[in-house]
Amino acid sequence: MSGPVRTMRPFRELGALLLFVGAASWAQAADKAPANKVLAIADTAVSLAWSSTWQLEGAAPKGMPDSVEFHAPDRLQMVTTLTPIGGAPGPTADEAMKELVTKSARQFEGQAVEKEIKLQRISNGDAHGYFVCVTDKAPKPDEYKFLCQGLVSLRELPINFIVLYNDGGKADAERVLSALKTIRIAEQT
Repeated sequence: MSGPVRTMRPFRELGALLLFVGAASWAQAADKAPANKVLAIADTAVSLAWSSTWQLEGAAPKGMPDSVEFHAPDRLQMVTTLTPIGGAPGPTADEAMKELVTKSARQFEGQAVEKEIKLQRISNGDAHGYFVCVTDKAPKPDEYKFLCQGLVSLRELPINFIVLYNDGGKADAERVLSALKTIRIAEQT
């Protein structure tokens, strides 16, 4: 009887070890989950997933007082601007936003590497909209090679967004686009 009991003990120990490693991995993944940040855009507080490496500009970009701008530690890697459109609610209807983003994309056709600029959709409970991403054929020094631009409407607040980045900022740009796909009106506390 001691034979089977002895052979089962290593399996039990291995099972306990696997449970411990799995729990530790889950806890570590939870620590890496992005925190949400609340930003004031116009008179509205919005919440989006936030990378701890992003830096929020203290002042709005020149000429855009209600805008928010943030960037990667190296500004030439990635910079993002979120700008409300107009003082009153603007084009929030799906077709109007689609038309505006499509029209904006036409401006990039001559300078873009892409033969066809693909319109991409954003849709969640609070937000819906569209965006395009293009690659500049010949970026000048200290300019950006990639641009993603779009319009997202949070209930009645239309927000124009621009994500500019270079090769080294691709991961940050992808995180920004993921965050924009889940942007929400912040809960009032």
